[in-house]
Amino acid sequence: MREAWRLWWEGVPENPDAGFTPSGWDLEQVHANLRAETLRALLDLEEADSTRQSVRRAILESAAMALHLECILRLGEPEKKALLEGYRAELEPGLENAWRGAVLRWMVLRRYASLKYDDAVIDDWFHYFMHAARPYVREKVRVAREFVLQMDESAGRIARIYDALLDELQKDALKAPPKKRFVRPDLP
Repeated sequence: MREAWRLWWEGVPENPDAGFTPSGWDLEQVHANLRAETLRALLDLEEADSTRQSVRRAILESAAMALHLECILRLGEPEKKALLEGYRAELEPGLENAWRGAVLRWMVLRRYASLKYDDAVIDDWFHYFMHAARPYVREKVRVAREFVLQMDESAGRIARIYDALLDELQKDALKAPPKKRFVRPDLP
């Protein structure tokens, strides 16, 4: 894990995930405390259970969290207050740090999976997940906003459908063989 961390921070080329770096991602904004906290969590994961499946699961959880937070960060204050219980404007930096931490975790874990399991190539299970999950999450957040702000029951049902779709995507990604390439889904 330390090697993956070092290589990621040094920006060693041949990163198959370069196209998934979120807009607004700035390495300089990842503060020392967040770096140390993230490295500790990654080392704990490696020590506790670093099977290919557990690493994939951690990658998918972090990526899904990052996608959700990215969508929520784009919302206005009233929507954030409605969707996030206890949200106040002064909590925005913490929300941004949570997003940065989730992005950092999946990026370093992908490097780790590549080094340890040779499980990171272009158009693999993770890329398929990201291509499909991004529009699902975007729509889920949109309909969840409608559900909360307009009390639209049908929007609540649709949000639950997107949750089920995301769960299914994660299950499929966990089962995919290493290095298998997938055709990019035709989603916006």
